Amino acid sequence: MIFGVGSGLQTIHWTQASGKPISVRLLQGNVDQDMKFDPEYLNASLALYRNMLTTAPADLIVTPETAFPLLTSMLPQDFLPRLNAYAQQTHSALMLGVVVQDGPGRYTNSLLGFSPLHAERAYRYDKHHLVPFGEFVPFGFRWFVHMMNIPLSELSTPDQMQPPMAVRDQFVMPDICYESLFGEEIAVQLSHQMATHQPVATILLNASNLAWYGDSFAMPQHLQFAQMRVLETGRPWLGITNTGSTVVLNADASVNAQLPHLTRATLESTVQGFSGTTPYIFWGNRGILVLVLFILLVTCWFSQRKARK
Repeated sequence: MIFGVGSGLQTIHWTQASGKPISVRLLQGNVDQDMKFDPEYLNASLALYRNMLTTAPADLIVTPETAFPLLTSMLPQDFLPRLNAYAQQTHSALMLGVVVQDGPGRYTNSLLGFSPLHAERAYRYDKHHLVPFGEFVPFGFRWFVHMMNIPLSELSTPDQMQPPMAVRDQFVMPDICYESLFGEEIAVQLSHQMATHQPVATILLNASNLAWYGDSFAMPQHLQFAQMRVLETGRPWLGITNTGSTVVLNADASVNAQLPHLTRATLESTVQGFSGTTPYIFWGNRGILVLVLFILLVTCWFSQRKARK
């Protein structure tokens, strides 16, 4: 029954194309994890992604998570202003993976956006679903983090509801790293945007750094997470990673374009945004929980009926 219903539902298009397609450039720098936070390599890393960003214009140009492995307060004074100026001159939108410092001891794993619409004040998305030990310290385990000397191991936790970034006539909703696992959180954000009459995301975006996992099953697994989010929301997906899988997914979860793993390259493509709602955006995980509860109740009923006979 599940396979039959699933096959039939593939013929239903819950969302529809919205606005004009945008051109994208997704940057895969392939920086080895052992070198990423090495002080001797920091200047080379900054230059690498700055050059990749400014090689050619596009409607949207994106770096991976923490592509610039320095706090914003530690970047060269003219670094971000020069990238902002490039965005204004070329009418491009840039989305940069950085760690933002908001004050003493207050840091966020963020994406900063510069575009003609964000010339005076950068767009900002902050990661809200943090990784235990890597980004926040569970109670009683501070000794472990100190022993392992994990960099940037205690980040601030922002609000889950954050607006998408306007790019031309599309709205791009980012998330960072393994936030792509949590489909219910993405659905809640879309539902909230619709309910509050805010701009509703038409394209989903994930910026990650999978160099931690080397050449393992984590990269194709990360792509499978993305394909599930596309099927749930009916929206195309941009996946930007440091080592792979950097990919553009169509609104039906098929692969539009993809870079090989563990290569330094730029993925150039065109993406059509989609709008509308899906059953998963409306129900979230409640739908599957109701179905499971119904199956349990029916099973109990048949079991009791059999016992009485």
